[in-house]
Amino acid sequence: MNKIGAVMLVAVIAVCSGGTHRAHADEHEELAQAFDWFEHGRQHAQKGELDVAIAAYTKAIELRDNFVEAYIGRGSLFEKKKQHVQALEDYNKAVSLDRRSVAAYNGRGLVYFNIGRYEQAVADFTIAIEKRKNNSGQHYNRGAAYAKRGDLGRALFDLDRAIALDPKNAEAYNSRGAVYYKQGNTAAANADFQKACSLGLETACKNLKTVTKGK
Repeated sequence: MNKIGAVMLVAVIAVCSGGTHRAHADEHEELAQAFDWFEHGRQHAQKGELDVAIAAYTKAIELRDNFVEAYIGRGSLFEKKKQHVQALEDYNKAVSLDRRSVAAYNGRGLVYFNIGRYEQAVADFTIAIEKRKNNSGQHYNRGAAYAKRGDLGRALFDLDRAIALDPKNAEAYNSRGAVYYKQGNTAAANADFQKACSLGLETACKNLKTVTKGK
């Protein structure tokens, strides 16, 4: 190779190398910006500023379209705003990106529950339970879905499990009380509503009054 050719080859390598470094630098910068927007979204969500938080999560997703946590965060806020279609789209995307994500399955299950698709809710909660065992909240969620579906035996199993894992799970006591009440076991229902009420759940206090009046 002559000297001119060698010099040109070195120049080409230098240009290519420089381009690679710049590409990596740009990628890291976009990643950092995406995490910044995600953090902004999380902070605004904690303050109850849902629309601002959704906009921030959207910015994070625009910068990093495989940002699972941002889809989950935005999906949860859409669900709080009862925008079920948008919430379901975000959770579906999160599941497609990471089938190991317990939060994605649990969140999608809650959307299904809220729109009355209890079979699908049970399926997603079951996957979440299989991936993270011994979680009181997930057993409560599935128990509540079973109860809505009319499968009271399985509902009791899950609600018992939820309470065993977290004896301060007021929602689980309240739901189990509702199941007992449907079964005609007013004494057990009364005890569970009373416990949930003592834990500060206002709905349970109202249920307790209803059961007491019905005696």
